[in-house]
Amino acid sequence: RQIGVRSFLTIPVQVADAPLFAIGLDSIRSQRSWSADVRDRLRLIGEIFANAIERQHSENRIRAAEWKFKTMADYTYDWEYWQRTDGSLAYVSPSCERISGYSPIQFMSEPELIERIIVPEDQQLWREHRCAINSQTEANELIQFRIMRHDGDIRWIEHACQSVFDERGEALGIRVSNRDITQRERLRSESQQLQSDLAHVERVVTISAMTSALAHEINQPLAAIRSYAQAALRFMDAKAPDPVNVRKALEGIVADNKRASAVVNRLRDLVKKKQVQKERLSINQMIDEVIMLINSELV
Repeated sequence: RQIGVRSFLTIPVQVADAPLFAIGLDSIRSQRSWSADVRDRLRLIGEIFANAIERQHSENRIRAAEWKFKTMADYTYDWEYWQRTDGSLAYVSPSCERISGYSPIQFMSEPELIERIIVPEDQQLWREHRCAINSQTEANELIQFRIMRHDGDIRWIEHACQSVFDERGEALGIRVSNRDITQRERLRSESQQLQSDLAHVERVVTISAMTSALAHEINQPLAAIRSYAQAALRFMDAKAPDPVNVRKALEGIVADNKRASAVVNRLRDLVKKKQVQKERLSINQMIDEVIMLINSELV
């Protein structure tokens, strides 16, 4: 009244049960009653404004969510991609270029490029893994393979993938994460080489500690060979040569020769610098050989 308003109509507008704003009409000339038609029209105008504002808010929320997930995907360190069921690529992260030397656009325009850069020796492993994915399993084991970068460099890749389904259980493709583990594989290879070198040094030290026993083990068959040979000569020089004893002496020479040769060969294999290999071992045979080796020490 102080400002001359005689009648006033206010229509509150709310969205999701929360007040948003109000639309009002006033009359300053005379009092009037507002008809239902006027109220309905005013309410319709309010709903139009409310829907427009709500749509704008929804679009802002969607853009913020898209930016958030795009930032997470684009700035991940690993090479990520989403492959549809038809083989096409829906998304490839920029990290693919750092790892493979190829850009996301190249992969998306040529999805088969992923398989083509895998080295020939690992192609079979990849194909078997792809068959497992096509069987619609929900989870797949990690595999490791090598790729050839665009510049010809070889990189080790650890590949993990997960099948993707919608809320109705329909397959949407696979979500893949490829991690560059080249440095880890290089360090593991160097560690294995160092372990092999250490084992070689330990074998050489062991041989040095067993020098006297090994000298006896080699000299013993050599002395036996000499004794057999001298005996054979005596049997041959006799007035009536004894071919039976000569044969026994020659057989003894052959047996001790094989024994000495075996000792030398085992010694050479022991000090040879080569990659450690695992094989079955007969404990009883090893004990017998050790007893023969240290027999003189025991006596």
